[in-house]
Amino acid sequence: MKFERRSLKVNVYGEDYEITFPTVKQSQDYAKSVKDIDDSEATGKLLGFLDGLGLPKKVSEDMESEHLTQIVSALVPSQKK
Repeated sequence: MKFERRSLKVNVYGEDYEITFPTVKQSQDYAKSVKDIDDSEATGKLLGFLDGLGLPKKVSEDMESEHLTQIVSALVPSQKK
């Protein structure tokens, strides 16, 4: 088997970005950072998480919520079925 880092290429309002898929450690760290905090703080943590993956915070702050949700869903698919 051979594994290589994957990325999600997105075009946000005319600009191209390459967002890496989070590692297990990055996902765990993010989950810990949002545990037991209110929604307003959670949004900031999410934007910081995406910034670390390659989507600048300045860009994600100006995105429509639904567009941001689509990116998050592509990067971290729901485990619930």
